[in-house]
Amino acid sequence: MWEELDAIDWAANCCQFQQCSSTIRAFHRHARRKLRRLSRTVSRRMGPDRRTGAQPSKRWLRANDRRNKVHHRIADLRRDGIHKLTTGLAREYGTIVVEDLNVAGMHAKRTWSRP
Repeated sequence: MWEELDAIDWAANCCQFQQCSSTIRAFHRHARRKLRRLSRTVSRRMGPDRRTGAQPSKRWLRANDRRNKVHHRIADLRRDGIHKLTTGLAREYGTIVVEDLNVAGMHAKRTWSRP
């Protein structure tokens, strides 16, 4: 009986974390679309040429600055999402155990992958 209640509690908590992560995913998806568009814009501009030493155009510099801002925004969104998820887990549960498994090695060694 207690296992069923724990499973229900776990399912409710998972839904709460999924709602938080779905919002973050929506922001991240929008930022990635914007990054794709700005990357195409930057590629059409006259950028620096290492071979000939040509300087980049002002339009390339502006477009590249805009693209870099979006890159930083995506990094901030990822950092924020991870922080929110780990903070929620830490508040909900007293002890969190993380196990680092060599799954590829276990799969290669057939005797370890069997119970």
